[in-house]
Amino acid sequence: MKYLFALSLVLVLFTTGCTESINSDKAKENAIEFAQKLTASSKSFTYDLIDCSGKDSDNDGYVTCTINKANNATNEEKIEAYDCTYSVLFGDSSACKPKNAVTIVGS
Repeated sequence: MKYLFALSLVLVLFTTGCTESINSDKAKENAIEFAQKLTASSKSFTYDLIDCSGKDSDNDGYVTCTINKANNATNEEKIEAYDCTYSVLFGDSSACKPKNAVTIVGS
C-alpha cells in the first residue's frame, strides 16, 4: 500500500511538471507569433519574446509572457508583460493581450 501511494505521488508530481512545461511551450509559440505580428505592423518598434512563465496562477487559461519592445530610432527598450493563452485548441498569436487587460465576451 505504501508503494502504491508513493507511485501515485510521483505520477502527480511528474504530470504537474510536464503540464507546466507544455503550457509554457505553447504560450511561447503564441507569444513569438504575436511579437512577430507586432513587429510586422510597426515601422518604429521591434518586439522580441523574452520568456513565458509555465504557471497559470489564476486559472484563467493564460500565462504571463514578457516581451521586449525596442524603439528602432532611439534604441530605447521597454519590457512589457502580456497574457498569452496556452490552449492547443484555442491558442493562436491573437491570443495574447496586455497584462491585466479585460476581455469582454458577448455584448
